[in-house]
Amino acid sequence: MDKKGIIAIVVLALSTILLTTYIVYDKLSQKKEEKNTTITIDNRDVMINDMFEINEIVNTFDKAFNDLTTNYFGYLYKTKLYAKNFEKDAALYVSMYDEMEKSNIVQTIRESKIISNFNKIFGDNLKYKRAELNIGEGYKTEFGTTPYLAYIAPTKTNDLYAPEYIGITTKTNLEEDKILLTRKFFYVEYEQNENTKEVTIAKIYRSPKKEKLLGRVNLKNGEINKEQIIGSYGSKFDTYIYTFIYQKSKYSFYKINKK
Repeated sequence: MDKKGIIAIVVLALSTILLTTYIVYDKLSQKKEEKNTTITIDNRDVMINDMFEINEIVNTFDKAFNDLTTNYFGYLYKTKLYAKNFEKDAALYVSMYDEMEKSNIVQTIRESKIISNFNKIFGDNLKYKRAELNIGEGYKTEFGTTPYLAYIAPTKTNDLYAPEYIGITTKTNLEEDKILLTRKFFYVEYEQNENTKEVTIAKIYRSPKKEKLLGRVNLKNGEINKEQIIGSYGSKFDTYIYTFIYQKSKYSFYKINKK
């Protein structure tokens, strides 16, 4: 074999080694990247992005149904609430909540955005349909012939310490095609210090019925320590299971039931 032939064989061998190394490295990189984008729940991998989207829905629920200026305060906290049984106006309201600005001047939201949010929350579990919204005193909404919803959302209340439900997710489980969040809920009313008039105390109840005051806790930097309260009173709070079902490559809200 001449010198040129030997060089060609060496070059071919080096190319093969480099290609093999690249393929192995690429596969390892993909596995590392996949590992970094998943979390393990009940010994199974779940995409982190799926959990982010579920948490976004839960956060929207917490805000929308905890707004005292509306007629939907506490709407979720029933014995059992399936997505398919959501009242149409409540479903529309929660789908537009994050887009809605508090304003006494007429504003608009593109209906396609409301539909997108609606589908993100409910998936195939509830069908989108326009409905009259009776959000609350001072609110006005109207679907016209244009692809927009026109609305007024009053700005009259900006109380940082309004009574509220507070929920904390204490456990996450995976069952077949469902993700289940176990959440503890309690009701809070805030109390001013008689001398300074500053809000320094949170009064803890099981529900707005206030059958029994469970405790009074000091605020730290103006905020409530949720974990401390769960640790002290958690066994007395209502527990709810939020179920999200996997459909068409994503998780959507399926039901909430009280344990």
